[in-house]
Amino acid sequence: MSEPGAGVEDVFGDFDEVASVHEPGVRALFEQGVLDGVGCGAGLLCPAASVTRWEFAVMVVRVLDGGDPGPLTRSRFADTDRDLWWARHVERLAELGATVGCRIGPLRYCPDDPLTRAQTASMLVRAFDLDRAFDPAGFTDTAGSVHADDIDALYAAGITNGCRSEPLRYCPQQSTTRAEAATLLHRRIISAGSRP
Repeated sequence: MSEPGAGVEDVFGDFDEVASVHEPGVRALFEQGVLDGVGCGAGLLCPAASVTRWEFAVMVVRVLDGGDPGPLTRSRFADTDRDLWWARHVERLAELGATVGCRIGPLRYCPDDPLTRAQTASMLVRAFDLDRAFDPAGFTDTAGSVHADDIDALYAAGITNGCRSEPLRYCPQQSTTRAEAATLLHRRIISAGSRP
């Protein structure tokens, strides 16, 4: 946990590596305690590194619920030990219907896997119950993806601009970076007018 009164620059020695477009999101989520415990090492955020599935679960649940969930008695996912501090966030994300895991037989969450941009879109749309009634965004690289409607919904909500324009692309198979994850969640907070 960060020291009371410490700024993001004091806690994350690599904050200067955060691209300017992501600074507001990282700063806001830091100030709300959303980033506590999800750094990549002591005093590091690693903003350009991929966010893992468990780290994103922690961030989403803290934004949605305004804090951490209570103790976990059991995990539905075979690869998520209930004694891990973040397992309760993964379970809460599943309770919200925002994830169904990554594999079945047995059901797994793949907590240490990097989260793709496509998976990120689906988790956010489900977690925040975003409207799926919209015109397609026109991304040239999402046709046929099971996540295409969720990607379009995220765009329609003003939460993503994609990864490139001319032509408009989303880069669905690329990993979501830690800084991008913070920005997407911050945009959702702003679009909702407050904490959701």
